[in-house]
Amino acid sequence: MSERSEQLRAALAARLERVRGTMSDAEFSRLIEDVIRTTQRFEEIDAREKRVKSVSGLPTFKEPEARPR
Repeated sequence: MSERSEQLRAALAARLERVRGTMSDAEFSRLIEDVIRTTQRFEEIDAREKRVKSVSGLPTFKEPEARPR
């Protein structure tokens, strides 16, 4: 696991621990892993959107990627 993932894990676990309720250690760990993957995916999307090229000063946008149903 990367250093960034470890930092996210520690921060998220600390914040979510108080609302953990009756989750087992394994369930809580899976929740944290899911939140980490989601956070990293959002970061990738944000980074990709920042690299959108412009033409004549106006931004050009790509069509959103189709998601399988």
